[in-house]
Amino acid sequence: MSAIELVETEIDLENWIYGTSYMQAKVTIYRNPALLAEYEPLLERIENLEQASGKNDPEAGLTDASTSAELEELYAKADALAARFEADKEVWTVRALEPHEVTDLRDSIKRPTAPAPLPRDADDATREAHQAEKDEYNKAMEQWALGYNLSAIELAVLEVEVAGRKVPKPTGPMLSVLPKRPGGYRHVTQLGNAIMQASSQEPAILAPHR
Repeated sequence: MSAIELVETEIDLENWIYGTSYMQAKVTIYRNPALLAEYEPLLERIENLEQASGKNDPEAGLTDASTSAELEELYAKADALAARFEADKEVWTVRALEPHEVTDLRDSIKRPTAPAPLPRDADDATREAHQAEKDEYNKAMEQWALGYNLSAIELAVLEVEVAGRKVPKPTGPMLSVLPKRPGGYRHVTQLGNAIMQASSQEPAILAPHR
């Protein structure tokens, strides 16, 4: 699970002088989505109990003692899960890549070549061989995308916070272990997508006198 927020910001003094701002993205990653699977049913149960008891209805009578006790227990569990969910959170700040950086990345990490189209009159053996080529191509594309995204992240990452605390900016060797953690491949893809989104935005040209 993650959320992406695009932010337009001035990066350095030279850009500020010339009135150009560049896009950044803040990517919130929850490293353990299993906590959400526990949290959502609790919220649903709380909502159902509150509605049934009229707890949030000023015209309803008093909630019976057993329902009140169950609600308090559920509130405590939900608060504890929410705290664990928040403590598990990472916030990555990445910047847009310059066009030349994108070009350099594409030149340095060669994209796999797709198999030739399958002839319409291909026999079963040819179709089987073609499918095997496609399977190998798809695996190669996954590795290509992973390498491309990791290289883009290394260029673009500005800051990382874990549970509200800033940690040292990860370098290439540190980033290489990111795909190996639970959900790591998905997190790399999310960060790569955020960089692509930020890089596709047009920078705003501000009036120099403002």
